[in-house]
Amino acid sequence: MRAMQAAAFVGYDNLELVDVQKPVATDGKLLVRNTAAGVTPLDNTMHIHHQDMSGKRPFSGRRKQSRHALRAAQARP
Repeated sequence: MRAMQAAAFVGYDNLELVDVQKPVATDGKLLVRNTAAGVTPLDNTMHIHHQDMSGKRPFSGRRKQSRHALRAAQARP
């Protein structure tokens, strides 16, 4: 069976079309046939490690403390 495979994390240029052994469905597992698959810019970003999606980094978005939430938390016994 043909598959796109990447040997290293360097970008689109590293993707190769290779022949691999066809997987076999076993007890309790299902084999699904894909007829097409796309590669998006996000896939490439994750592939070349520009985005850490491992969950090891702390939240890096904007944080803004709301006075309303603070008052509600202080009002609780």
